[in-house]
Order: sequence, then structure tokens, then C-alpha cells
Amino acid sequence: MRARPPTGNGMVHWFRHPLRSLTAIWHRLAGRICFQLGRTEPARRHFEHVLRLRGDDFIAYIYLGRLAYSARDYPTWRRELASAQRTAPERYAQLKFPFELFEPPATDRLFEEAGERATWRSYRATSVSGGVEAGTPDVLDRGLGSCPRKELRRFGDDFSSSQERERFAQLPPISRDELDLVDLDRLTGFF
Repeated sequence: MRARPPTGNGMVHWFRHPLRSLTAIWHRLAGRICFQLGRTEPARRHFEHVLRLRGDDFIAYIYLGRLAYSARDYPTWRRELASAQRTAPERYAQLKFPFELFEPPATDRLFEEAGERATWRSYRATSVSGGVEAGTPDVLDRGLGSCPRKELRRFGDDFSSSQERERFAQLPPISRDELDLVDLDRLTGFF
């Protein structure tokens, strides 16, 4: 989607590519209208067209970030805002986000597609400094059969007893609708 380099801003771009500029303006306007009407998928497609036509576009990145935030796609939200910050740092600094209190400001590093969701853990049989004996199976090759069969002690949960843990294990997972009904302000005691 962002393979095209920035093609320039201002009047120079108009003279070199007038049809492309008009098409990008139309897609930006259509994206804003779709966004205001709550049609998120068409709005996203329009702003992606703007990026394909003009390269880096600050407004398109901001709207794509807002769409990702409303869809609770936080890695994409952070990546789009980081792209907007790279595109126009002075305009980005003027933005006032209500969630700045909860998120540290975006840095100069890139947020790749899977980079933020990839794990940092290493699943190798030994550490980097140690050697692996010949014929030793890898941890992933051994599978679940290599795990001990006895009851493992669980750490880090809030259950007061094993009966309570078993009772909650029988309950279905919490649905997204139930999460939307939770009043976080009341739970935290702010209001």
C-alpha cells in the first residue's frame, strides 16, 4: 500500500500530475464524508487510495489511525500515527489527543506489520552462550508429551481456591458486548 514514495506537495505536484491530484482530493473528501457518516470500511479504502495516489499524506494517516483506534486495532493505530508523525512532525505536534495520558508519545522507530505483535521470547533449547548436544531434540519437537503429567501449580491468578478456579473454568468466555457495558469510570472511582 505504501510502496510509492512521497510525490511532493503543493503546486509542483499539481502541475506534474493534475489528474492524480484531483483523484486524491476526491478520495480524501469521500473518505471524510464516509468517516462522518460512520461508514468505516469505505472510509478506510478511500484514505488508502489517497496514500497510493500521493504517497505520504498526513491527513490520510490521521484518519486511518482514528479508524484503527475505533476498531480497537491498537498496533495499526500506533503505526498510522507514527507514520503521520514522520510525515509532518510540526503538524503532529499540534494535535491534541485525549489518550496522550495513557500512551507514551510515538518514537521514531517504525511499527511493522507483525513487529509489535511478535513475541520477544526465544524458544531455543539452550541459551545463546550454551551449546546443544548432538541428538538433543528441540523444545518444540518434543511437544506436549514431554511435559510432566502431575498438576502444575499456577502462579499469578486471583482465585482464592481451586474450587473457585474450577467454577470459573466452567463459565463461557466474556463476550465483547459484556465488555462494552462495563463502566470503567465507576470501577476506578474517578466519577
